[in-house]
Amino acid sequence: MMTNTDDLLEYVLKKKVQYEVEIAGVDITVFPEVFPPVTPFSYDSIPLAEANDTRSGEVVLDIGTGTGIHAIVSALKGARKVVATDISQKAIDNCNYNANKYGVNKIVSVRKGNLFNSVKKDEKFDLIIANIPFVDHPAEEFYEHWVYDPGYRAHRELLGNVKDYLNDKGRLLMAFASLGDIGFIEQQIQKNNLRIKQKVFTEKMDIDWLVYKIVRGLS
Repeated sequence: MMTNTDDLLEYVLKKKVQYEVEIAGVDITVFPEVFPPVTPFSYDSIPLAEANDTRSGEVVLDIGTGTGIHAIVSALKGARKVVATDISQKAIDNCNYNANKYGVNKIVSVRKGNLFNSVKKDEKFDLIIANIPFVDHPAEEFYEHWVYDPGYRAHRELLGNVKDYLNDKGRLLMAFASLGDIGFIEQQIQKNNLRIKQKVFTEKMDIDWLVYKIVRGLS
């Protein structure tokens, strides 16, 4: 497990100039020190982009936007408004660059913040997209937080608060992988009175890459 994430970090940190990747028919520019949506060692953004079911006129929140790929896919699918958040200023700049590149900068609002802390309490979303690190491992350097979620603090906060920001029939699309503790995450979903409506598996690199579609519980 650590070999895969160590190789991934080494690959990303070696990138010193911006470059292009393609996901879901969208050519995305990746800035140095911004986590890329696809690499030889990671795959999670591809099934997440393919699962993006944004409908025309919807309001979308993209958490951990990075390059902005999922925000831009939602905008291109007809979202009325997309809020994209990230803790990294370089990611904010990267997302803005790509939104301008695709002419959706008036739809995509990019904010600096962690999870929900840059979202207003009264803002509600039809779709929330979250692609956050899914390996429980200590992280000290800033770049280690690209792949590690120590103690699953971010996932606990995401799943514990997501209902406050979803419309009644809203949904959460969340990426995960067998590199992480699937049983624990599914327990947290149930614990927070949420329900897995759909779970999609894709096997690549001897890893199961998952996309959860999560809605409110039945009670």
